[in-house]
Amino acid sequence: MTRVRFDTEADEELFEATGSLELRSAGLGKRLLEVVDETLGRLHEHPNLYARVTDVEDAADLDIRQVRLRPYRLLLIYTVLYENLSEVEDEIRVIAIAHSSRLRGYWSNRIRRIK
Repeated sequence: MTRVRFDTEADEELFEATGSLELRSAGLGKRLLEVVDETLGRLHEHPNLYARVTDVEDAADLDIRQVRLRPYRLLLIYTVLYENLSEVEDEIRVIAIAHSSRLRGYWSNRIRRIK
């Protein structure tokens, strides 16, 4: 069974985004969490479905991928880690919940902890 793990910073970013959306309109934060849950469900089925990040330093080496959390301007940045170099994924690691207006790749320093 593939587990999902949020890096601490990604968890904090998700918490901040849901709080900000809830302040804007009741229920928006809850809807974001539903979108994240639906996205993670798709990742369980097809972990390599989404686009690779190739324009951020170190991202290509670890097969970092991103998916837009529609209708929000947020990206879920993740990688899939494999147990013992097998073809069976062991963990989906969420590296960032990044707002699309933030500096691209601001989260790249987090990749070094995965290597």
